[in-house]
Amino acid sequence: ALYRTCAIPGCAVHYDRCKLHHIIWWEHAGPTDLANLLPLCSHHHTRVHHHDWKITLGPHRELNVDFPDGTRRSTGPPRRSAAA
Repeated sequence: ALYRTCAIPGCAVHYDRCKLHHIIWWEHAGPTDLANLLPLCSHHHTRVHHHDWKITLGPHRELNVDFPDGTRRSTGPPRRSAAA
């Protein structure tokens, strides 16, 4: 487990209250595998699906969130000890 909480930086919603989001959406043939899944709380999951937030992951699970106003928020990869 790489995530203790929702993957969005600063969100404290615990992992067990999150939904697994397909980075490449399932309805667009995104695979249901670990490389394409990210835990999001219901609030942030709604933002992605209904408020035009774009989420991408880098090769080491670096998270990029692109907002409708053109700004981007990025993080480094999750720490393996995050779920401890």
